[in-house]
Amino acid sequence: MAGEGIAGAVAVATHREFPRAKVWCDGAMVVVAIILALFGLHGLVGVREGTILSALITGRLVSAYTRWWPQLVTWIQA
Repeated sequence: MAGEGIAGAVAVATHREFPRAKVWCDGAMVVVAIILALFGLHGLVGVREGTILSALITGRLVSAYTRWWPQLVTWIQA
């Protein structure tokens, strides 16, 4: 997925861990979506609570399962 690739590239370029970079990238994409919706559609069309919550929670879930299941992370990266 493109969003995962951006977060991965930011994590590598800034020497940060992936879950932290994912939260920042997802948050930035939500902010851009809000700005585009406000200027282009004159309202918050398509950006609601679920979008904001998923941007904030997904990186934390990735952090949790990388801590709990390191074998899964090794399998995914292989």
